[in-house]
Amino acid sequence: MPAALRLLHLVGIFSLGLMLWSGLLIYWAHDPYRITVLGYEVFHFFPKGFYQFLGAERKLAQGMGWHFAVQWIFMANGLLYTGWLWVSGRWRDLAPRRWGELADAVHVALHDVGLRKQAPPQTGRYNAAQKLAYASIPLLGAMATLSGWAIYKPVQIGWLLGLFGNYENARLVHFCTALAFTGFIGIHVAQVLRQALQTGWGHLGAMFLGTADPAEDQARPAPHAEPDPLTA
Repeated sequence: MPAALRLLHLVGIFSLGLMLWSGLLIYWAHDPYRITVLGYEVFHFFPKGFYQFLGAERKLAQGMGWHFAVQWIFMANGLLYTGWLWVSGRWRDLAPRRWGELADAVHVALHDVGLRKQAPPQTGRYNAAQKLAYASIPLLGAMATLSGWAIYKPVQIGWLLGLFGNYENARLVHFCTALAFTGFIGIHVAQVLRQALQTGWGHLGAMFLGTADPAEDQARPAPHAEPDPLTA
């Protein structure tokens, strides 16, 4: 695995983690979102015990400081990563190429949770669910960045806020992207550990240490062998 990709991946992990954590510290000061059914509250984002368990109470200033500082690293890393995918052509491995892959992604997810016996055939390095998830990350990053700046500078960048309709809409979009990122991290970690238990820890070694990944070597097409002029 290229060293540049490993570095961008690691920076992305830590910057996204810090953004989510500091965002939670900010959200604690005003947490209006909840799920209601027929006027009854079913779930509140988030229960008081959740903040207490994580030690996230009364740290608004700390959260704002970290959030506004790390956002620059998060944005720069996202731009570099997206640019590297485009220049290297690696985006072709991640982007879904046909509408049928949406149904395949659902079937892969059902297979992973044990509700389907057989997974759809996989073509290439990533299955349909992985392609859909990875392809959505740049879109989520862009949406999180735009909505974040809209609520950070609602007066100075009023035109950006106008794209979301109003401040409350922009904040809701920002909150939903944070939930989506959190869900992606949980599913991604579970899939990586599942793959490691099934095929070995080579992929993790390739990602963090730069060692050879047997799965990537198998996915790479064999080089064309030129005929030996002495034996031809």
